[in-house]
Amino acid sequence: MERRIQGQTDTELHKTGRDEARQLAKELKKLNIDGIVASGLKRSIQTAEIFSKELRVPVVKKDTRLNECSHGSLDGMTRQEITIKYGEDLIQKQDDRSEYDFTPFGGENRLQILMREHALLNDIKNEFAGKTMLLVGHGRALNTLLGDLGIQKSLKRGEYIEL
Repeated sequence: MERRIQGQTDTELHKTGRDEARQLAKELKKLNIDGIVASGLKRSIQTAEIFSKELRVPVVKKDTRLNECSHGSLDGMTRQEITIKYGEDLIQKQDDRSEYDFTPFGGENRLQILMREHALLNDIKNEFAGKTMLLVGHGRALNTLLGDLGIQKSLKRGEYIEL
């Protein structure tokens, strides 16, 4: 695997991702989900559509505030390409969910991610009060939010956390 930084590159969900979504849907059935909110990126929307079909609940909202962190010009590059061009330190910073800043590359920083995701959470609480909502997003952005909420576990592909 290339370990390419997808960021906000709007790619399709590949076969492995579709298979992982169908498998995870089996586990999610026990949660009695009322609706699904997906990021605005294709791979998240396609994952949400798989969940919707398997769980028989609607995708009620697509919201760009759930999009992955933009790494700016680093989006689409492999980790090896970034290391060659910018050094190993940048890769180590890229892996840190507690402090990162991709604004020098035209991307986002941790505070920007937190501002948009907390705003989304507040809107979801108000719009879907009393409902169990499934958020379908992306690794860095969701893990940044989880860390800010005091949850130390990092989500990996095919995992979920109940809040």
